[in-house]
Amino acid sequence: MLRLVSLAAFGLVAACDLPAPAAVPRGVALTDRYLDVFFSQGAVCRTRVDLSSGVARGRMEGCPTEIAYVVTVNAATNPVRFIFRELGAAVSAAGVFRPNATITLTRTTGQVFKFASLGHRRNDAEDL
Repeated sequence: MLRLVSLAAFGLVAACDLPAPAAVPRGVALTDRYLDVFFSQGAVCRTRVDLSSGVARGRMEGCPTEIAYVVTVNAATNPVRFIFRELGAAVSAAGVFRPNATITLTRTTGQVFKFASLGHRRNDAEDL
């Protein structure tokens, strides 16, 4: 019996030494100025992006895992969206519409994650 208790105690202590799984990107939010990446462990990383050339690339700083990003603005867009975006720009409400883009995140291990900026957006209410 003592041997069984000792074995169980050793198992519990050994389990404490297991490394935590690496944080995985679970969602993104893109505005005309910022890219936010939401990680599986609850962390959020933000970086400033310049989309004026149609492509922004760089490395996210201070994230749970090192990650590079490429944001590619999709030139072909819904004509109705285009009209509303242009009207918004005319009345100084350009930031109201999120850019239509593809975001590619690459970990240092080579693992790639792709997101659409107009796709699922993380909602804090989902965590409740």
